[in-house]
Amino acid sequence: MHIAWRSPATFVVILCSLYCAFVVLRAGGNVQELIRPRAAGSVGYDGQFTAWIAADPLGAERRIAMICRYPTLGYTYAQARALHRQLGRLFDCEQPAYRYQRILSAAIAHVLSLGQAEPMPYAILLTNLTALGLGTAALAALLRAARVSAWYALVYGLFGGIFFAVRASTTEPLAYGLALLALLALQRRQIGWSAAFFALAALAKEVTLLTAAGAALALWLNRERLAALWIASGALLPFAAWQAILWQWLGSFGVSSGGAGATPFELLPYNGIWRIFSVGITPATLALALIPILIGMLPSLWALWRSTRDLLRGNWSLYSAILFTNAAIIPFTPRSTFAEPFGLARFLPALVFSLLLYAAQHRLRRPLRYSTLWLPFGVLFLA
Repeated sequence: MHIAWRSPATFVVILCSLYCAFVVLRAGGNVQELIRPRAAGSVGYDGQFTAWIAADPLGAERRIAMICRYPTLGYTYAQARALHRQLGRLFDCEQPAYRYQRILSAAIAHVLSLGQAEPMPYAILLTNLTALGLGTAALAALLRAARVSAWYALVYGLFGGIFFAVRASTTEPLAYGLALLALLALQRRQIGWSAAFFALAALAKEVTLLTAAGAALALWLNRERLAALWIASGALLPFAAWQAILWQWLGSFGVSSGGAGATPFELLPYNGIWRIFSVGITPATLALALIPILIGMLPSLWALWRSTRDLLRGNWSLYSAILFTNAAIIPFTPRSTFAEPFGLARFLPALVFSLLLYAAQHRLRRPLRYSTLWLPFGVLFLA
């Protein structure tokens, strides 16, 4: 895959590098700013956990397990207390297995930094910037293959859940970048490489298994059974093996709906949005609900309508299938994710690139243009 100087990938990597440099300079040159919590008063965040595991792979679980936090998610203390009583969960502690299941980013950073704490933020930043560039370049190549402008890849590269995840040192750029490389390999009929990239993506963040499931589903329904089994087993078996290791080592599987303060997946569609109002309808809760409605609920409803219609008509295309699998999870997303705009944005990149690829395949110019409306929400995450 060739990345030209004038390309979406080059543009987003340069822009993100400049932004991260600005963040570090604003902090007096302290690169540790890139792995600190973004929210004032919070204790622990995904980037910190990655850095801790990278610096001390065998001992970080004790440090993670000691963290208990009270996530108010923007509510007053009384509102948050009432909400947590209603949910039956007043105080929550971090689950080491949940953090360790996303091992790939920490493993790469450990190798790049030689296990030293001081260069760790640089190692994580280098990993994420590389993944940002490769993921954007892979999406651009897929869009060119669908005969639309490769510059629509900027919608993904500049999307808040990817671009600002680099600044926060979280795992999304690596995970979704690998998922896009897997899709590019699949489009080029490189089944073995696709399975390998999907396996790595799942070890970076488990939600990428939804994209792998969509790819396997499309192959199976198009009677490419062997390729479907390669993709499904290639993505799932290494992840399952790692979960078994976590069970033996840490006493639990990593798969759950989140770390400390996370609420479970919902049974009723979009109930996670409506439950934001369980503490009362106020200007704050209205504003908090409007964000997930605009960036998550409405796009997922359109995606479900289009992909379900295609599948019912027997159109088992790859992009219809991955659009369906990545959109189908959104209605059941936990309230704690819907209530944290940055957390929701980090959950949505697969929906973003799936929608772009689907619209490109079907020459849907209006959805392609409307997809750019995701970009202004990035201002919410400037920090």
